Amino acid sequence: MRSASRVLAVLLVVASVAIGCAAGDETDPSGTGGSSGIAGEGGGSTGEVRNVEGGSAVSAPNTDIASAYGIVFLGGRFTAASGVSANSVGLGRPWGADGFGAFLRAELGAHIIAAGFVPMSSNQPQNARFHEYQSTGAGANAASRSSYQLTASQAASYTIANIFPGWTPSYSQ
Repeated sequence: MRSASRVLAVLLVVASVAIGCAAGDETDPSGTGGSSGIAGEGGGSTGEVRNVEGGSAVSAPNTDIASAYGIVFLGGRFTAASGVSANSVGLGRPWGADGFGAFLRAELGAHIIAAGFVPMSSNQPQNARFHEYQSTGAGANAASRSSYQLTASQAASYTIANIFPGWTPSYSQ
């Protein structure tokens, strides 16, 4: 059985691929634990994730421990509205103890906090499954997030074919 966050990610990746954009703020009308999506593939910055307030996080995954992947961003730009302060938004906070969020080759704005990942209730980010690889921009800070960094070999497994086995997006045909 697929977790709700994985189903939401599937729906948003279809929307992202179809219209060339990704999810926006942290509002979550679905009740699955935060906005999610895949912005681009192959390192392109085709999508934008825009935060509209500080003191929040880009994602709040609640991923079933049996799921190999959760919320995954492949590329994309993470920006903020003009009123959002620098260093005020986390990349992720674990809605569930085993939450999974990955940010690969993302361009991060100055609003992203240096630590990258923040607690949510009693769920600590270091106990969840957060990952990052080759982020750029003012909010990129690999030194402060060294324990979350993927190797090139690990990052190579983050493809749409691996994340959604058996699914062939219509744009690739």
